[in-house]
Amino acid sequence: MQWLLLLLLISLPPGHLTRFEAGNGVALYPQDLVAAAMLLWSVVRRFRGRRLRPELLQPVLLFTAAALLSLIFAAVSHSLTQLLVGKLYLLRWLAYAGIYFFALDFRSSGKKITVLNRQYGIREALLLSGLALTVFGLTQYLIIPDLTQLKWLGWDDHFYRLVGTFLDPGFTGVMLILTLFLGLEVKLGKLVKFLAVGLPLVALPLTYSRASYLALFAAGLVYLLAKKKAKIALATGGIFLLALPLLPRPGGEGVNLTRLYSITSRMESWRNALVIASDHPIFGVGFNLLRYAQRDYGWLDEDWQTSHGGAGIENSYLFVLATTGIVGLAVYLNLLVRMFMLGKRALGRGKIPRPAILASLTAVSVSALFNNTWFYPWIMAWIWLLLADEEAGKLLKA
Repeated sequence: MQWLLLLLLISLPPGHLTRFEAGNGVALYPQDLVAAAMLLWSVVRRFRGRRLRPELLQPVLLFTAAALLSLIFAAVSHSLTQLLVGKLYLLRWLAYAGIYFFALDFRSSGKKITVLNRQYGIREALLLSGLALTVFGLTQYLIIPDLTQLKWLGWDDHFYRLVGTFLDPGFTGVMLILTLFLGLEVKLGKLVKFLAVGLPLVALPLTYSRASYLALFAAGLVYLLAKKKAKIALATGGIFLLALPLLPRPGGEGVNLTRLYSITSRMESWRNALVIASDHPIFGVGFNLLRYAQRDYGWLDEDWQTSHGGAGIENSYLFVLATTGIVGLAVYLNLLVRMFMLGKRALGRGKIPRPAILASLTAVSVSALFNNTWFYPWIMAWIWLLLADEEAGKLLKA
């Protein structure tokens, strides 16, 4: 079983460098196949009598059912090819949820990941993967800071911003935050801890992602308050805010922290989502048929099939509302609440509270107000692994 986890963790840092275009706006990554294999393994184990009852099984199945129902209602107005695209996105989401079921089965059996005769827990191995991603990001910023030519391939034309292998400062920023908080808790030696905390702290400001700054601020408050260090929380927040004006300004609109373009772009995206939701309030336009809906409304350019933003809304909650309606949003929020309940439990387990999971969930939740963060594959994989490890810890101590 451990080789699947190893493949997953190794496949995360390369990001979009391993992207394969499957056509019709669908892209595949190696970790998609690994996640699908994990889901299949978990289903087979279930039918073979594995008596494991994951806490998040019911909310995962409820959202899957709501999303599938939205596609059924959308079948009347969409072609078979379009419906297939929507089903592929749903299968991807379910496959990534399969990471949680697989990792929970693995860890609850008392197993660890063995590499070169050394054993690692899921959190330790995940931290090393995040550290590699951080190094890739810093390398990109130092060696290839000008990515304006990528505009012709459908990506944003970033200039002197740390975007890493995700080619996006917002999502890279969230992954840096997740690495940072995990680094504060995982014990892998002083050097690794120093790098896991220090490098993300250096890298994050260079993303110039205001959503990531806000996510770090909120998650940091949660983490330090959970540690009962309110004074440190206020001091750290103040220092961070005072340090922002000192960031380098090499030129370009992207490094201007008072830029308005991204704000107006997001507001337009939110408005579009609300228009779609008002026209399709109960089950939405279908998960994930948003690209076709936005095309029909006349909101997309001629490159709508190849653009990397056509299938999304820059807010995860509005994305769910627009694609699966009120029904889908209700069951998805229920899933998030259950996740937070699982993360909160880590505060009371053991002599020392472990608020990294709660802080990580907070960071993603805040970022999801400005980006479709909850449905970003790498972030989904990270969160599912963290939740599985936490739940397995409870089962092992029971």
